[in-house]
Amino acid sequence: MITAVVLVAGGTGTRMGSDRPKQFLDLCGKPVFIRTLEIFLAWRNNLFFQVVMPEAYLAEAQELVEKHSSISRNQIGFCSGGETRTLSVWKGLQALAPIMNPEDMVCIHDAVRPLIQSELLTENENICNKYGNAIACVPVKSSLRRITPLGTEAVDRSQFYHVQTPQSFVWKSIWNAYSNRISDDFTDDASLLESQGENIYISPGNYDNLKLTTPEDLLLARLLFENLPKP
Repeated sequence: MITAVVLVAGGTGTRMGSDRPKQFLDLCGKPVFIRTLEIFLAWRNNLFFQVVMPEAYLAEAQELVEKHSSISRNQIGFCSGGETRTLSVWKGLQALAPIMNPEDMVCIHDAVRPLIQSELLTENENICNKYGNAIACVPVKSSLRRITPLGTEAVDRSQFYHVQTPQSFVWKSIWNAYSNRISDDFTDDASLLESQGENIYISPGNYDNLKLTTPEDLLLARLLFENLPKP
């Protein structure tokens, strides 16, 4: 079973066009990252969370959790992020290390994906339990073209997936992968693990599992959130 969750919210969200990081923006009455936290707590209320935030917003994040959530203080920790996503996740993993056992499972999730669903989390956990990792993905729906020396050419979209989070791992494998990484510029955790020769296993994602990046994403998320089962 997954025992811990790293909620990655280390970015500043410049593409959102707001003066506040996107994880703090309002989603139907509560900050985005609180909505994400609530989904996980509704799925399983005994998880431990490590929240990775920009250092300047750590105190505010803790205050918002106390205001909007009933989570026990010994279930959640906060740490500052790094200059890249890889470094932010690494800081989160380091903070978790004292409480994790080698065979435990950890879930890494973007805090600005607040439309995650319990069924998706369960499937992700089951596949991780079977294979050692599980990466939420959805098939590409649009036609694709690849750049070539002569211009562009069509590619078979059935061979491609959009990568999402959650991404779940047996602790010892993801810890070793991050400890021995050769770069701090991986865009997701599966790519980092794969760079060290590990096979990656896909779990079903959901097209509603948006990563909030632009103002349009936030507008759509507000519409979708109203139709989600509430915790």
